[in-house]
Amino acid sequence: MKKLDYLIIALVFFLAVGGYTIYFANKDLGNVNLILEVRYENKLIYEVQYEEGLDEELTINQEGNLMTWTLNGEEHTEVLELDKHIHNKIHLKYGEVKMVEANCKDKYCLQMQIKGRYSAPIICINGVSVILVGGELEIIV
Repeated sequence: MKKLDYLIIALVFFLAVGGYTIYFANKDLGNVNLILEVRYENKLIYEVQYEEGLDEELTINQEGNLMTWTLNGEEHTEVLELDKHIHNKIHLKYGEVKMVEANCKDKYCLQMQIKGRYSAPIICINGVSVILVGGELEIIV
């Protein structure tokens, strides 16, 4: 193969990858019901419809076996088997979901964000995770 052949193959490859990226970056998922789930130790704590106008702050605290989570001033309490000391504060806002505070060791979760309508989850080593999942889809046969 000649140099021109390699150049053409590389050009086609980068055009395909670029087109794929542009397509999915601008794909309108407005018809898909997306749900934002907050989990602690893989147990669902809170879920909310991910749509415009969402702007809430969720705080999760655990002292010993008593876990409390507060959403917009409303406090919920639960007794757990695990004896831990954690603190996580999550800002749930449409277009930008992020961990604001965490008392974990490495603080990597503070750098993670959910932007847009599809993204990687936010996972903290404290056991708190924030996941964007697809809701019910209507399948027409």
